[in-house]
Amino acid sequence: MNPGAFIASTAESLFANRVHIFVMPAVATYFANQALGLPLPFEYYLMICLTTAWGYVYNMQTDADEDSVNYRGYRVFGRHRIATILAVYLSFFIAMVLAARAGWIFIVYGFLVNLLLSFYSRPLPLRWNGRRLRVKEIPFLKNIYCALCWSVALIFTPYVYLSRSVDGAAFVVILICFGLNYVVELLWDLRDTRGDWQAGFRTVPLVVGETMTFWILRTVHVLTCCLAIWKVEAGGLPPGFLVAVIHLPVGLLFIQWYRLLPDKEWASHFYILYAGVLLSSGAIWNLEHPRNSAHLLSALQVVTPWWLSCRETRGGDRIYITASSAGGENR
Repeated sequence: MNPGAFIASTAESLFANRVHIFVMPAVATYFANQALGLPLPFEYYLMICLTTAWGYVYNMQTDADEDSVNYRGYRVFGRHRIATILAVYLSFFIAMVLAARAGWIFIVYGFLVNLLLSFYSRPLPLRWNGRRLRVKEIPFLKNIYCALCWSVALIFTPYVYLSRSVDGAAFVVILICFGLNYVVELLWDLRDTRGDWQAGFRTVPLVVGETMTFWILRTVHVLTCCLAIWKVEAGGLPPGFLVAVIHLPVGLLFIQWYRLLPDKEWASHFYILYAGVLLSSGAIWNLEHPRNSAHLLSALQVVTPWWLSCRETRGGDRIYITASSAGGENR
C-alpha cells in the first residue's frame, strides 16, 4: 500500500470510529471558558472527553446498520461487540473516578446527565412508527436534543463541578454553542440520508427536503455568528469570539460547496477538524493577543459583507471592541 492510500485508509477509520469527536468537548469547553473564566483543572477536560467517548461508542453500537452504509472506514466500535463494550465501560468508569474529586453531588449530576444522553440512542418504553421510541428517530427533536447536549450540558457542567452559581455570560455561550452544533447535526443528516432512509429514519432532510434544510443551515449559521460578533462588540464576550467574523463567510461558502458534493462523508469530518482549529485559534488569540482584535476586524473588511470600523475602549482590565457598519462614523 502506498503512503497516500495508507493515510487515507487510516483517516477513514479514525473518522468512522468518531475519534476526532472525542476531543471536541475539551476544545469547545476551553474556548467557552474564555468567557466563563472558570478554574477548570486538566482532569476535568479529560473527564468530559471520556464521557463523550462512551456516549458516541454506545451510539455507534445502536447505529451499526446505518453506519455500514454511511461510513467507508473500518469500524471497530459497533462492529466488534467486545471492543465496544470494553470502550463504553472503561471510559465511563474512568470518567466517574475523575468526577469523584468534585463530590457526590456532581457524581449524581453526572449520572443523570449521562442517563439523559443515553436516551438519544436507547429504546424507550414508548412506541413511534410501530417500534420502540428512540429520540434519534424523531425529526427535528433529534437535532435539538444533540445541540442541547453540546450546549446546555457542556456549559452548565463546569459550574456544577466547581459548585458555582451560573452567571449571565453562560447563557450567551450556550446559545452560540447550540447554534454551532445544530449546524453540525444538520450537515451530518444531509450526509447520512441514504443510510437513514434504508433504516427507516425520518430526519430533517427526508421530511422537508434538501433545499429547505440548506436554508435552515444558512439561517442558523448566520444568526449564531451575528450573535457572537454582537456580544463581543457590546462587551459581553472576550475578543477571541471574533473568530465568528471569519466563520461567517467561510461557513456559508462551505455550506454551498457541501451541497454540491455527491459524497459528503469526508467533507463532514473535515468540518469538525476546521471547527476545532477555529475554536483553538480563538482561544489562543484571546490569551496571547487580546489587544489585536481591532486589527483582526480591520483586516477582515475585504472578506466580509460589512465594512467594520473598530475602536478599543478600556474598561478596567477588560478591553471592549466596538464596530459600526458601512457609511457610519468612524469613532
